[in-house]
Order: sequence, then structure tokens, then C-alpha cells
Amino acid sequence: RYDHAGDLLMRRAAASASARTGHDIVLHRNNVDGKGASWGTHENYMMLRSVPFDTVAALMTAHFVSRQIYAGSGRVGIGERSETAGYQLSQRADYIHAILGLQTTFERPIVNTRDESHSPSDYRRLHVIVGDANRMDVPQTLKLGVTSMLLWLAEHADETGYDLAALLDSMALVDPVSAMHTVSHDLTLQAELPLRDGGVTNAWIMQVRLRAAVYEMGALVYGTDTRGEPLWPDKPTTGIMALWGQALADVAAIRHADDDTRLNMQPEASRVEWLMKWQLLERLRRRHGLSWNDPKLRAIDLGWAALDPVRSIFEKVRSRTERTVDDRQVADAAGNAPQTTRAWLRAAVVNRYASQVVAVSWSHLTVRRHDAPQTGEESYGNASRPIVRPSDLCSLDMSDPCAFDKAHMAAFVDGTRNADELITQIDRNITAGR
Repeated sequence: RYDHAGDLLMRRAAASASARTGHDIVLHRNNVDGKGASWGTHENYMMLRSVPFDTVAALMTAHFVSRQIYAGSGRVGIGERSETAGYQLSQRADYIHAILGLQTTFERPIVNTRDESHSPSDYRRLHVIVGDANRMDVPQTLKLGVTSMLLWLAEHADETGYDLAALLDSMALVDPVSAMHTVSHDLTLQAELPLRDGGVTNAWIMQVRLRAAVYEMGALVYGTDTRGEPLWPDKPTTGIMALWGQALADVAAIRHADDDTRLNMQPEASRVEWLMKWQLLERLRRRHGLSWNDPKLRAIDLGWAALDPVRSIFEKVRSRTERTVDDRQVADAAGNAPQTTRAWLRAAVVNRYASQVVAVSWSHLTVRRHDAPQTGEESYGNASRPIVRPSDLCSLDMSDPCAFDKAHMAAFVDGTRNADELITQIDRNITAGR
């Protein structure tokens, strides 16, 4: 919901900038230009640092290689510079060249090792750079939800006695980077991926095994109902697990269909973005006898990603896609921060005390005291701002992402007259252990 709210905010910004500058500014939600450049759609997950990173890396490698079969957004062209004509599942796959690494703009890894937690020391932030920029709701929801469930699996494996190491050893690929490319290029969804133990697997089987592992963990942690289904703790978790199962059923149906059958697979296409885009392109290709390197197909690929509803090809077919959020929820998210994290307090302070705000980061909020004397101005880009002395500042450490939400903070905000008074009251209560 908040990711797509970002699209809405950027659309508004582009329209405003276009009007002010007289230049038509067009934005696209994609990952490649087809000429060698790629940009990321980064994901971030907060997880327990107690899980060995080797375990995280092995689990996420298996997942990121294989999730393309339902999370890919589709791309015209094979290779970083579209050297080979064709169509593939993922936009990002061809730009991945390492298994592990810190870098994000060259020799990009499957598992990024950046470790800036922006939270208490017992948590790490898993920074993910391999995902596609989806336009459709279902693959976007799956991309985030399934990855979260697998990290939950890693966090609880030891306490339940689940042998996660054995599962990961049996799924270890001989060459994960090559497998990443193979899965994306294989529209049959059947390609065999060599395993270190001498066997072979494929992306669909890998996802089936990962989902089975989460199911087994769910039964161990929460128990089961009379049908043997885990008693998941809430509706979002239940929904993600059901959506994951449906995605694997969709992929199974696609795997066993020929191209003519795939062209008419409407239910599956409503949930699998690379398939819906392929149907559109393939129909046009057949109708006009086009090859996969025809500029018309590349133009449609780009048009799919356009955020402007007038230009966007995706907007013309969006009504045929399955939604997980509606337009009202997205519009609300564009104007209101999440209520269950520190984002709520950040937004509340900026909205209410904008003139006092000096800096806002992931983990800190710094304001100027309301009675600080004005001592002149300094240039800042094309504008100017008041000179602020350190003694004039008041800062709040919000390292815990879950401790400054609306439920805990609303009374403070409503009861204060200025930002520094608010921070003082919060600090006083934190010190008192309340």
C-alpha cells in the first residue's frame, strides 16, 4: 500500500514540476533501460541478529533465485544491453553477478551484505536489491510477504528444533548466479538447476519446498486445526500463505500449458505480472509478425511502466488484475503515515511543527527550541535558513522502530504546544521506564 502511495506522490510531483518548468517530465516504475543501465527496487526487512548470516544468505539465495516465477515483472530483451532478442521473467536478473556483496551499482549480488540496522542492536536490516518494480498488487504483496515468512522461519528454527541447515544443504545450487539468469530466461519454467549434492531441481520445486518448510514451522509454533492447517496468528499471515499457495498453483498451470493456451489464461495472468505482459506483447507480435527485437515491443514494455495513467499501458488492463489494496487505501496512505511504527511520530511532528524541524532520519528527530534566538541566516542551495547553534537543538533517539507509534505517542503530540516540549516529555517518560 505505501509503496504504491509513493507512486501517487511521485505522479503529483511530476505533474507539478512539469507545469512549473514547462518541460514534460515522465516517470516509469521499472528497473532497466534495455541499453545496459539498471536501477533498484530495494526491499528492507527487520530481523533478529541472532540468526547466523550464513543461514540468512543460504535461505535468501534459494528464495531470490526461485521467486522470479511469480514475482517477476517481465522484460523484453535478454542480457544487460538486450544483446539477444527475447522475453524473460525478471527485469533485474541479468544485472546480478555475485552471490554475496556490499555493492549495489556494480557486480550486484543476490544477497546484499549492507548492515545499517537503523534499529536496536539485537536486530539487523536485510537489504534486498534483486527484486523487480511490480505494477500489479499480487506479485508485489508476495514479494514482501513471502520473504518475511521465510525470515520468520529462520528466526524460529532453533527454538523448535527444525533442521533448517539440512533443508538449505539439500537446496544449495552449484552456481546461484547462473541459476538466477537461467530461471529468468526460461519461459517454460522447467529448466533444471544443478545442486551441489549432485542432483537437480527447478525454481517451482524450490518454492514448493520453502513453503512446506514454513508450513511445518507454523504447525510447530501455532498448532493446527482439524484440517491440519497451521493456526496462523492473524489474517495478514493467513492471507500471505494462501496467496503463496495460489501463486504456486498458477505457476504449475502455466508450466504445463503451451503458448496458445497461455495466451488465454486470464485468472493466472491477473496475478502473474510477467504472464500478463507477455500475453499483451505476444498477441501484438503474432498479429503483426514482429520479432522480439522490434522497437514496437520495447516501446510497449516501457509504456507498461509509465506512472501517468494517460500514458500507461498497464492502466488500460489494471481492471483485469487482482487487487490486494484499493485506490482509496492507496490515496489514504499517500497522506497518512503508518500508525504502527515510528513513521507516525515523524510525520506528526513534521505536520504540526514544521518550522522547528531541523533534521529527520531513520532513527533520530532533531528540532530547534521554540524560544531559540534568531542569529542570522546562512545560504542553503538556492535558499537560506536560520543559523542554528547546538545549544538551540533538541533531539530524540527513535532507534526502536516499534516504540514511537500512534498508540504510544498520540497523547504526547496532542498535549504539547511545541516540538521541543514534546521531545522533552517523551524523553522524561522513557527515562522513567514508562
